[in-house]
Amino acid sequence: MHLFFKKVSSRLLMKCHEHLGCSMKVNHHILSQPKSLEELISSGKSLIRFGDGEATIIEGGHLYFQRNSADLMRRMRSIIQDYAFCAPYLIALPPEAMAPAVDGQAPKKNLKIWRKSGFIFSRTLPKSGIPPVLDAMMFREDTLLSNADISRIWVDYNTIYFVHSNYKYFIDFCSISKNQKIKFINISSANAYSNAARALTEITQHAKTLSDGLSSAIALVSGGPAGKVIVAELAMRGIRGVDVGHYFDYKFYDIRRDRSS
Repeated sequence: MHLFFKKVSSRLLMKCHEHLGCSMKVNHHILSQPKSLEELISSGKSLIRFGDGEATIIEGGHLYFQRNSADLMRRMRSIIQDYAFCAPYLIALPPEAMAPAVDGQAPKKNLKIWRKSGFIFSRTLPKSGIPPVLDAMMFREDTLLSNADISRIWVDYNTIYFVHSNYKYFIDFCSISKNQKIKFINISSANAYSNAARALTEITQHAKTLSDGLSSAIALVSGGPAGKVIVAELAMRGIRGVDVGHYFDYKFYDIRRDRSS
């Protein structure tokens, strides 16, 4: 019942937002992809990327690969609401999500992203006094960054937790990361939030045994909305995590998705 009312109220607010000509003032500038990468590397913080799917969860909806719950919705919202300079993570959004409207209309190419992500985050993020907002598209196959650029994020870490549902990606990643200890943390491709607590426990317990400390480890996480919660919780426990999204599905292999249909 709580999810139902949350979803209805959010959708009513978005409808009002549309009728007002998408006139909400956007206060958050998103860094370019190169600057986002440099900010992420220099800060040493974790990274949590948000997009349309996360906005759907926050407003109370379900995804085809992740059923919502009151707990998941609450934790996703708190990640945004708690964003501050003292937070151990950085947030990334699609640039289109926060782009100003043109002639009272959202850009048609990214209408869905604007209507959900743009509205939800404009309404939820603190209005000022927050760290930079990074570009959530930096790991996509059409990113301006190369694989060599992106690998700078984890190349200096002794231990890497590879949090994913695909073991083949783990094997291929290990083949080019021979000087690092890499541990596979399996989470399901559907309803991964049910695996979040176990994954967190597995990483935390293993990290405590590291002779060179927590700061020598990083978690590369691909788990949809559940992955955001995992990264946020790891960051609070002193373990750096990076939400890489579909990086290992496409960019890592230099594969481009067919978007013709």
